[in-house]
Amino acid sequence: SGVGFAFKISPVSLRGLISWSSEGEIRKIPSEGMNAAISGTVTRDGLMLVVYETGDVRVFDNGEWSTVQLPAARRDGVHFTYADRAGDVWFASARGLHLYRPSLERWSTDRRPFPDSRNRSHEILCLEAGETWLGTGDGVVIQRAGMPDSTIRSIRGTPLGIVTGLALDSAGQIWVTSGA
Repeated sequence: SGVGFAFKISPVSLRGLISWSSEGEIRKIPSEGMNAAISGTVTRDGLMLVVYETGDVRVFDNGEWSTVQLPAARRDGVHFTYADRAGDVWFASARGLHLYRPSLERWSTDRRPFPDSRNRSHEILCLEAGETWLGTGDGVVIQRAGMPDSTIRSIRGTPLGIVTGLALDSAGQIWVTSGA
């Protein structure tokens, strides 16, 4: 990425984390204080991760430093970090090898403009094929990765209204319960 960093011990005026660019600019990173860095790595897309002697794990991403909350068992005693080609960061410690995936998105929000009743979810059915069916306040919403959501508001001309149950039977058929 053309950026590097190191922990400088002396002179005391420069003690702390320093970075440099491919253009040769060297600068101290004041936000990181004077705590000793144990290990660090830079991913291909420029995310910098530093593990400090204090057990703190700090990440520089999109121009800002932030603290990464890792369980103590994963950050204590770290003596080596490595960023793989996928951008995942591996931590080696006396307790084992641990993986941090900075790009992992655990939560996302799917919301439609107010007052859409499909914002109320009453039931969720996850299928092996990767589809997610949501029983909502206005029918069934089907979500497929990389495709727009589809909505089933009626079956054979009968409006579903509020869907309160979804089930998959042994024959692979999906059952819908509603107030219809």
